[in-house]
Amino acid sequence: MRPQTIGLMLLLGGCARVDQAREPRAPADAADLHVLLAACHRGELGDALCEHVEQAELQRMMSGASGTDEYRRLEQLPPIPASFDAPVEARP
Repeated sequence: MRPQTIGLMLLLGGCARVDQAREPRAPADAADLHVLLAACHRGELGDALCEHVEQAELQRMMSGASGTDEYRRLEQLPPIPASFDAPVEARP
């Protein structure tokens, strides 16, 4: 091969690595993902990072990695929505 061809291949290969290094990465920890997802819903983070966080959360949920021991502290639990059922006493 000619030296120009090898130099061009090395130059283009180096450019691809720079683009990958600049790509934002989402954390794998469930608690950190929940914090970042909440920040995304409030509009505090950029679109690119929010897309990566949502993709990481989806992959984590679909892989079966989430479980009952996912949360380490009570503060990490997501809020429980109010029930739409009537209280037991009010039911006929």
